[in-house]
Amino acid sequence: MKKNIGIVVASLVVVVIGGFALSYSGMGTSSQPSPSGVAQQPANSGAGTQHTAPTTLAQQMKEQPIPHGVQTYGVGQAANIMPEIRQISVDAPDAKVGDAQHFSAIVSSDAKIVSVIVTTKTDNKETPVTLALVGSKYTGSWTISDAHDAHYTTTFTVKDAKGRENSATLTWRDPMIVDPTTGICGQSDGTNFFLSGTCIIGSVDGINGANFTIGSGGTLQINSSGKFAFNSGQNITLSGGGKSLVASGASLVKGFVCFTGSGNTVTADSASCTSSGGTPRQIDSFTCSGVPRPPDCL
Repeated sequence: MKKNIGIVVASLVVVVIGGFALSYSGMGTSSQPSPSGVAQQPANSGAGTQHTAPTTLAQQMKEQPIPHGVQTYGVGQAANIMPEIRQISVDAPDAKVGDAQHFSAIVSSDAKIVSVIVTTKTDNKETPVTLALVGSKYTGSWTISDAHDAHYTTTFTVKDAKGRENSATLTWRDPMIVDPTTGICGQSDGTNFFLSGTCIIGSVDGINGANFTIGSGGTLQINSSGKFAFNSGQNITLSGGGKSLVASGASLVKGFVCFTGSGNTVTADSASCTSSGGTPRQIDSFTCSGVPRPPDCL
């Protein structure tokens, strides 16, 4: 049986998580608030008028630093997707060839879980590891046998007895597509944004004056040093197969993304940003592989 209790939500729903309220609209079956703290919508919900994340190869691709130690992520997804992936963990992403790497996952469904498999993509191959249920978690491990200097992802795939499949991918060493002319992962402040690719946050960023939708094919991954802010009155919404992966130590916060000259910080609002000597989030001019990119996309 499904481990969490489903409730029906309609019109405007307010969920208090981490000291602030997240609101979302729509009609569907909603689970308890996800560990990521992101508002959920049914998989078929519309997203409205939005700016779409860039996908052309001509745009900047940024390699992400690999986190150290145990990395545990709360998984947010639309409420009616089964089987549900609630939490995934890798110990440790920065392990080297010859090191053991351990995985765990917390999943649930309204049908029996048939399998939980972790597939690690490295430079030259893909290696699957079948996890076994130990207590309330599925766990497993492998010994890293291939370099991961160019390509490195970890995908958790869950199947249940009704033939349904769901997966969540952590990206460690694959390039990330960034639009160098706008904001983080291509979004532009003041314009509703639809994420359909992978966006990785490792410092302070977010979106000002607009809603942020993580749609089908989209993953917002916030690593342990990351903070993603959105303004009061705006929403972060999960629709379709979109997922948020929020690490322990990372946060989603209500606030205004303010550039102080040395990097971004989060203030209460635009006025607070200005009075502290800052300006709305800006894009620096320094480069990566010769192409300008946002300074805080790490």
